[in-house]
Amino acid sequence: PIWIDANNPRNSLTPRQALCWVRRLGYGLDRLAVGKGEVVMIYTPNHIFVPIAYQGIVGSGRVFSGMNPAYTQSEVEHQLEDTQAKAILAHPSLIRRAVAAASRLGFPKERIFQFSDYPCETVDGILDWRSMIGTEEEAKTWKWDDLAEASTSVVATINYSSGTTSLPKGVCISHYNLIANVEQTIFIRDRETGYALVPGSRPEERWVGFLPLYHAYGKKKL
Repeated sequence: PIWIDANNPRNSLTPRQALCWVRRLGYGLDRLAVGKGEVVMIYTPNHIFVPIAYQGIVGSGRVFSGMNPAYTQSEVEHQLEDTQAKAILAHPSLIRRAVAAASRLGFPKERIFQFSDYPCETVDGILDWRSMIGTEEEAKTWKWDDLAEASTSVVATINYSSGTTSLPKGVCISHYNLIANVEQTIFIRDRETGYALVPGSRPEERWVGFLPLYHAYGKKKL
């Protein structure tokens, strides 16, 4: 496994499983007619399928934007309207607040899905996100975009500031930004530990993912 639920270690995802889920989500967003460059909003506490959502959204050419699960309805409305999001994946514990905010803005209810690591019963007409994604067979045919040439200009993520002086502001981060940041982090860490001097010397590592995954710092773990 590469992602393990600390609360229930039997709930985990291997690289093969994760890749299948990512492709299934990419396929589902295509079928939902969410356009390239359009935003998919995530409104959830941490769980092992958040990385799936992130990679499925970003890897299919859409834009990921995460909301703080502690947001009030008005704060949800602000980010939803500011990003002009086209779909929402909301945790069952937050679904009523998400629906109320979406309703105020005239956001279509059929583009809101319950998003959890376990299947969910329909609530107020809101389906589980598994109803939207492709099958395992459909996932085998799906390919993500090659962004090698466009990575510096294509937005992957819109992170929101804390709003210290006013309402939170969206910060657009490109694919290139994200990869460069990860490369910098690995370089500095390997230089300090000495792993860079001896290829293949890095031991197996386990990281506790305590950071909120909707946040910019948390997404470095994804």
